[in-house]
Amino acid sequence: MTAPADRDGRVWVAALAGPDVLTSLAPDGATTLPSVAGRWVSSTELRAATGVPAALPIAPARLVGERAVVHVLDVTEPIAWPAEYRVAFSEIDRLALPANVRAAVELAVAERRGAVPTPALRPDWYRAGWLDEATAWVDEQVTALGLRREGPGEPIKVWCLSAVIRFDCRADGGASRPLYLKAACDWFRTEPPMTVAIGALAPELAPTVRAAEPARGWLLLERLPGTRAGAPAEAGPEDVALPTARAMAEVQRRSLKHVDALRRAGCPDRGTEPTLAAFADVLAASIELPLLSADERARLLRLGRPVEAHLRDLADCGIPNTLTHGDLHVGNVAVDADRLVIYDWTDAAIAHPFLDAALLARSHRQEDPAAGDAVLAEFAAPWRAHSPGVDVDRALALAPVANLVHQCISYEGIARSLEPDARWELAGVVAANLRRLLEQFG
Repeated sequence: MTAPADRDGRVWVAALAGPDVLTSLAPDGATTLPSVAGRWVSSTELRAATGVPAALPIAPARLVGERAVVHVLDVTEPIAWPAEYRVAFSEIDRLALPANVRAAVELAVAERRGAVPTPALRPDWYRAGWLDEATAWVDEQVTALGLRREGPGEPIKVWCLSAVIRFDCRADGGASRPLYLKAACDWFRTEPPMTVAIGALAPELAPTVRAAEPARGWLLLERLPGTRAGAPAEAGPEDVALPTARAMAEVQRRSLKHVDALRRAGCPDRGTEPTLAAFADVLAASIELPLLSADERARLLRLGRPVEAHLRDLADCGIPNTLTHGDLHVGNVAVDADRLVIYDWTDAAIAHPFLDAALLARSHRQEDPAAGDAVLAEFAAPWRAHSPGVDVDRALALAPVANLVHQCISYEGIARSLEPDARWELAGVVAANLRRLLEQFG
C-alpha cells in the first residue's frame, strides 16, 4: 500500500500506543496516518490531529523531501481509540503512506528502541522515561509550594530547542493553578540561572520562577499573563512594542550595576572582541556556507574588516554593554491589563543595548517606518537623559548592522548544537543575514 514519496507538503502524525499506531482514513477511504495540510502546525493543532492531549514526541519533527513533515508521538496515557483505527506497528506496511513518510516513522521508532544509534545531540525529552523523571521533580516542587498535582502533565510545546509541559495543580480548597515545566536543550542550559538572575533584577518584567534545576535545564514557572490554560504563550499585540521597548530599556539601565552577577549566572560576553572572534568563525566555517553561491562565499572573505570597523565604531559611541535579550520581538512578550512580561531569555547576553532596539524595531519599520522609529526613540531616551556624553544617534544608526552580525553568531551556535535532521526548522537564517551584510558592505 506504500505510495510514492510525499511531494505535496503535509504534516503527518504517527501516534504510537503500545505496539499499535493510531490511524485514520484518507479521502479515498484508505487507512493511513492522520495528516494536516501545510508545513507548520502549532502544538494545539498537532494534538488535535490525533485527539491525544498527552502525547509526547519521541524524536524531533523530520522534514522529508522538500515539503512534508513527520511527527512521531508516544501515547502513554490510556485512550479510547476504535480498534479498527489501530494497526500494529509491525504491520505499518498495510497503511497507504508515502514511502518517505513511512521511512521517517520507522527510523524514529528504531532510534527510540535502540535498534539504531540515537543522534548524539538529541535532547533528553525525546528519551523514554524522561517525562516520568520530570514529573517526579515537579511533584517535589509542588509539594514544597503547598500544592498537589492533578492529573498527568500535558505537553504544550516540544521541539528541538525546548519542551514545555503544563501541570494542573491545586491547594486544598483553592482554585486550579497551572504550573509550567520548561526544559532547555544543552545549548540553552544556562536559561534557568539566567532567568532567576533576571527575575531578581526586574521581578515585575520577568517570568515568575517557582523552582529551578540548572543541572538539567529545568524551570518551573507560573502561567504568563494573558495566556490561556493549556495553550502556549501567544504573540503580544503589535501595540505592545512601545511598552516593551520602555520596559527593556529600563531593565538594561538597571543591569549596569549587576553585569558581573549576570555573567556568573551564565550570560555570555557578546562585547566587541568576543563578537569579532565568533563572527570570524562564522565566515570561515558556517554550516550554512553551502547555501550561498560561490561568488557570495568569495565576497565573504572581504567582509571581516568592514564589519570590524563597524563594530568598533559602535563601541566608540560611548554606550556601555548591558543585559540584552537577544531575541526581542512581540512574540516573546506576554501581557494583560496588569502586567507585561518579557520571556524566553535563552539568548540573553552582555552586549550593546541597541541590538535589542534594532531587532524590535525592524519588524515594525517594515510595516510603518514611524513605528520603528518610535521603538528606537524609547530605547534611546534613558541614554539621552542620563548619559549626555554618548553619541546616541550614531549608535542607533549603527545598531541594525551590528545586530545582523549578532544574529549570525546566535543562529550559527544554535544550528551547530542541533542534530542534522532537526536543523531544517531554523535553516537559512545565517545565510540570509550574511547576504544582508554583503549588501550592506558591497
